[in-house]
Order: sequence, then C-alpha cells, then structure tokens
Amino acid sequence: MLLTRNYDAQARIASGINILLGIWLFVSPWVFGYEAAGSAAIWNSVIVGALIAILAAGNCFSHHTRTGLNWINVLLALWTMISPLVYGYTANTGGVRDNIALAILVAWFAIRSDDAMTAAKKHPAPNAPAH
Repeated sequence: MLLTRNYDAQARIASGINILLGIWLFVSPWVFGYEAAGSAAIWNSVIVGALIAILAAGNCFSHHTRTGLNWINVLLALWTMISPLVYGYTANTGGVRDNIALAILVAWFAIRSDDAMTAAKKHPAPNAPAH
C-alpha cells in the first residue's frame, strides 16, 4: 500500500489556525486593555488581525495555491511583534507577550502552509484536481 501525504490538508489546517489567531489578535486589545495606549493601538490590532484572518481564509478556502498570501502574513506577524514599541504599550506586559506569541505562531503557521502548498505542487495527490 502506497501512503501519500495530504499536503493540501496540511496547508488548510495551518491556514485555518491562522484564521483563529487573526481573530484572537482582533479581540486582544479588549482582553489586555490597550485603552491606555490610545485608539491607534486598538485599531492596529483590529486591522492587522482582520488582515491575517482574511489572508489565511484566502489560502484555506481557495482552490488555487496562493503562497504569496502566506508571506504577507509573515510580514504582518513581524509588524505585530514590533507594534507595542510603535504604539507605546510596552508597559502592558500581557499585551506585549500576547503580540510576541501571536507573531511567532502566525509566522510559523504561514510558513508551514507555504511549505505544504509548495510540496503539493511538486507531489500532487493521486486523483487530485489540477491547480
């Protein structure tokens, strides 16, 4: 019996996790109380979280490989990591730790999704539709 890896499923799972992480970033200002940092810090998390979730959904639910969306999510993850410095809420330890953890996870799952998409192109599953 020949076993093959389902790279499409791996990419979808990694992107699906990034959808959830983007949603978490969207709501995190209210969980960690960014109000003291001002509305710009709140809007940053809302917008970046929404973008991460939308781009990951584009990967997760598309029938075409869109590896570029993963790399945009890596860039958004890097921005998420430095945004507490930019918006001045480094004293909010919970918020900073949350941003760092989210950034690492989003980047890791985006790279995993990209790796799986690349592998799926190189090694398509038997009877898989052409992309």
